[in-house]
Order: sequence, then structure tokens, then C-alpha cells
Amino acid sequence: MQSRFNRSLCDSLNVMCLAILMACSEDSLSRNDNQYDYLDYSLDMMQADVTDVSLNHDLDQHSEADIDYGNEVAHVSDLICEEYSRSIDAYTLSEHRLPEASGLAFSMISPHSLWSHNDSGDDTRVFAMSDQGEIFGEMIIKDESQDLEDIDIARCPHLDRICIWLADVGDNEKVRDHLSIYIVPEPPTGLPFEAINQQLLTQGGEALKISFVLQGGPADIEALVVHHEGHTLWLFEKIQGELSRIWQLDLSVLEMEQVLYQGDDRLEATLIGEFQAPGISVEHGQKITAADLSPLGQHLLIRVYTGIYEYALSHPYAFEDLTIIDPKLILLGPLSEPQGESITYGWQGQGLWTVSESQEAVQDLHYLGCKPD
Repeated sequence: MQSRFNRSLCDSLNVMCLAILMACSEDSLSRNDNQYDYLDYSLDMMQADVTDVSLNHDLDQHSEADIDYGNEVAHVSDLICEEYSRSIDAYTLSEHRLPEASGLAFSMISPHSLWSHNDSGDDTRVFAMSDQGEIFGEMIIKDESQDLEDIDIARCPHLDRICIWLADVGDNEKVRDHLSIYIVPEPPTGLPFEAINQQLLTQGGEALKISFVLQGGPADIEALVVHHEGHTLWLFEKIQGELSRIWQLDLSVLEMEQVLYQGDDRLEATLIGEFQAPGISVEHGQKITAADLSPLGQHLLIRVYTGIYEYALSHPYAFEDLTIIDPKLILLGPLSEPQGESITYGWQGQGLWTVSESQEAVQDLHYLGCKPD
């Protein structure tokens, strides 16, 4: 969503949400300013024979899988909270470099790191930050984007690596003749680093740019999720008063051959369904601004302007379930994020993280963990 968002409307929504939250006796926002020393995960993943990036969690009750990314092995688990805490931890960002934060993704290879980006008006770049709000550095893709709206982490379709997937899909006016996805290898983080410049494959670099059209024509989209194996992605329509459509873009071997060897930059995302977006039925209240899948794809977070919701799918990536199941309300608002357009599960799916657009100097990264036993 661009900064031209109607702020008076946003204020009205905040007032409405405040009344609801007060009625529900929500716990107040808690700020956690404790800092700790980060493990240095600045390991050259491409030179390592095998890298097990799992944490020492008790996984007996959770789904889990070892995913082989060539020279990288990621131990992936769905450590989804059965219930979420009613108290949000807030960590002030160390630098004000994300005034229009529009996406958020938790690293798959660095347990205490996240990636975020601004939307239209900024360069094609992503920022690495710690889970305590310290900005580590930025990675710049040498290409001109139009409106970056969401981000995810999954396997690269063109390399045996883990990649950042950056969605240049914003189209408020529904006039774009094509949309694009940037797919670039994720560098390990954990300490501050100098800016990383990435070139497109066509320029001799490692960043893949895939352009595509939507079946049915242009649409306003701000939410992307990617299969953890990196062969499929899904996009969710941002619309109020109508059913939100879902598109699927396949990146199978055949499609990748078209992109890499035949120069086909006009793939088509197929319309696979539509569903009623969650949220409060007020103006703009059910517009989808962000989404994220749990690591193994059986839980889906949907963020709208009036709250955060979670769907428990019958099996991984079963988006057809969205028409027949009711989501769980995780959180209304929150009021601390006047224009929330980003969300991600935490490491291995445990807890969730958000950050809001903000033109003010103080901007917080928020964490909602599991409810204590």
C-alpha cells in the first residue's frame, strides 16, 4: 500500500479497533529492550559441506522435515503456537530505514534474523534486521521495480540455495501489464554488514527475475506466499466488498526452462479460487495486505487492516480449504501498527512477527509469542 493511504480512514479504524480491544480486555503492549549477543551466523554456506540450521527445540509433537538445498540442509519444523500470548513484545528499530515497511520474512538460515523492504518509491532492496530490531544491512538488486509489496523465503528454483522472494506486484490502479518476482540467494546474517549488490542473471549475477501476467487481467495484490521447495507461489487479492481471488504461479522444470533458456518472461499465474477474506466488515477492513505460510505449509496467516488471522489447512498448501473453514482470530489491529502490511511466522513457525509503516522516527518490530502453559 502506498503512502497516499487515507490517514483519516486509518484513524477511524484505529478508534473502532480500540473500542473492541478495550471490550476484550487486551493486555497492554509491553516493550522489551533487553539486548543479547547474537551468534555469528556469517558462515559461507556455499563452502560448507552440510549445514544443519535447526534449533534445539522439542519437536516430538510437531511436523518436521529435512530439506536438502544442495550444500545446505535446513531442518524445518512447524512449531505453531496452539494459543498465542495476549502480550506483544516491541523492539525499536535501530535505524529509520523502513518508513513504508510492506513485507517481512524470517530467515531460514539465520535463526535471529528477518528481512523487510519498503514499497513503491524505494530502490529494489531488502533490509536484514535482528529479532531485537537492529538493522544489520541491506541487499540491493540492480533493477528498477515498481511497487514491492511482500517477501518470502524458500528454495531457489534456479540454484541449490535458499532464496529471498521479493514480490513486485503492487497495482492499486489495476493498470500494470505484467508483475514480477525477484528471487535472490539469501546471505547469512547475524552481524552488521556492508551493502550487498546483486545483479540479475541476464547481467551475469545470481538474481532471477520472473515476469508474469494474471489470468483474468490486472488486480490489486499485496500478499505472496511460496512453497518451501520453491516450485510454486500464490498471490492473494486485496479487495473489499467482493471475494478475494487466489492465483497460483507454477515454476516447474518446464516453466523454468522457458524462463532461463527460451527468454519467456510472460508466464501466467492461474486463477485457482476465491474466498471471503477475514476481518471486520467496514471500509477497507477486509483488504488483505500480507500473508505467510508456516514452514511446512499447513498453516496460513492472513493480515488485513483490522486484524491478523490464522487458517489451519487440512493438508499442506490446501488453499481450497479457505472457502470452507473459519480462521482463528489471532489479534485485532494491533493499534500499535496504524498501517500494518507485513507479517511472518518466527523461526520454524514459532510465534509471529509484524512491523508497520511509519513516517515517525520511532518504529517498532513486534513479536507475539505462544501463550505460556
